[in-house]
Amino acid sequence: MKKIIVIGCPGGGKSTFARALQKKTGLPLYHLDMLYWNADRTTVSRDVFDSRLDDLLKKDEWIIDGNYGRTMERRICACDTVFFLDIPVDVCLDGIKSRKG
Repeated sequence: MKKIIVIGCPGGGKSTFARALQKKTGLPLYHLDMLYWNADRTTVSRDVFDSRLDDLLKKDEWIIDGNYGRTMERRICACDTVFFLDIPVDVCLDGIKSRKG
């Protein structure tokens, strides 16, 4: 396992799981939200996001956390492992409600 994606419903614990996985494996962790959002809470253009993602996918090792359905096929083709968190809807909604910030 050197190229891992973590996917699942919003609020389902993807980021929490990905951080724990990063601690266990030592692989670099990248959150798709960090590629998409600027510090001022604006979003980057589609071209900028795609360029950032392409740069990541070229690396030898990574964990990528997030859904972003438009790029799912590219990430699945580039990875060697997929963790799909199939969490019940009520748990995901509670996860979303408990977020801060």
